[in-house]
Amino acid sequence: MRHWLLERLGSFGDAPALSWAAQSLSYASLVERTHAWLARFPELGIVAGTVVVVEATFSPQSTALLLALLERGAVAVPVTPGQRVHREEFEAISQAELTVVIDEADAHQVTKHARTPGHPLFAQLRSRGHAGLVIFSSGSSGAAKAVLHDFDSLLEKFHAPRQKKTVLTFLLFDHIGGIDTLMNALANGGGIVTTPSRDPDVVLGLVAKH
Repeated sequence: MRHWLLERLGSFGDAPALSWAAQSLSYASLVERTHAWLARFPELGIVAGTVVVVEATFSPQSTALLLALLERGAVAVPVTPGQRVHREEFEAISQAELTVVIDEADAHQVTKHARTPGHPLFAQLRSRGHAGLVIFSSGSSGAAKAVLHDFDSLLEKFHAPRQKKTVLTFLLFDHIGGIDTLMNALANGGGIVTTPSRDPDVVLGLVAKH
């Protein structure tokens, strides 16, 4: 089960977890932010199985929210600001009950939807007590397609400690490889380095710094 993750993250203490906008966030601070989100979940109506769209890039708030949704056993639907024109479509397909938009300043806005997820795959996740992750793909037809992953099962491969690494976030927040990179780094006490652009000078500067 997933509940080992926050305990392990807390054990890394003051080690850097996330470099974002010239700021460094420690593991202790990341866990604190995660618990702050969990404390807000009752007022937001987020319980196990709640489907939540998170429009964001990798940042302290988005990472903490993703960890909190995982811990609660909710279903996270990560999308990026570049997909904003498709967000209503993604919300409808994923049967989202809430949308949290996290902006470039790491401030957030919550919107609730009058919608109840009824897909049988959601029911299967709830019956197992597992968290979910919805990833969208354009597919061969060009129409958006949603894939529901069992987040607990995805996380299990990171349970056994591996090599500690510091990695750049080239794969995005809404990409299964981006989530995989994030979880692999965090579960092993490594660091995530976000990049504001893919300009070679910017990227090489981050490599030199970190």
